[in-house]
Amino acid sequence: MDRLTAAISAGLLMTIGAIPQASAGTSGTDEAQTSSRGAAVAVRLLTGDRVILTPGPDGRRTAAVEPGPGREGIVFHTQETDGSLSVLPSDAMDLVTTGTLDRSLFDVTSLIAQGYDEAHADALPLIVSGTARTDW
Repeated sequence: MDRLTAAISAGLLMTIGAIPQASAGTSGTDEAQTSSRGAAVAVRLLTGDRVILTPGPDGRRTAAVEPGPGREGIVFHTQETDGSLSVLPSDAMDLVTTGTLDRSLFDVTSLIAQGYDEAHADALPLIVSGTARTDW
């Protein structure tokens, strides 16, 4: 088991019981649109890295990444497609490519729209699936 897979597994165990309740009020889409025009918004990725989205005067967003502890050497790839901005750490690329991790976990725009930015949530709920191991 590599380091990222072990870290993700540990993170899953810690966050499974910490799924926040959805709140009534402004929809996530409205908040994402407001944040794209207003102040900077921070969201923490599953890997522990923090992404800060800052809107520019032209409406385009820039992403700054603060690597999580022990992740200072990781390269981050940003991609904007159809108005959705994703930030993918280099050490998660193979896991996303093989389908082990869902690419939407790194879709910063979607995470903010769903209310998972740091101002609205302190945990990222995850669905874990797989086959049961019998060799424990």
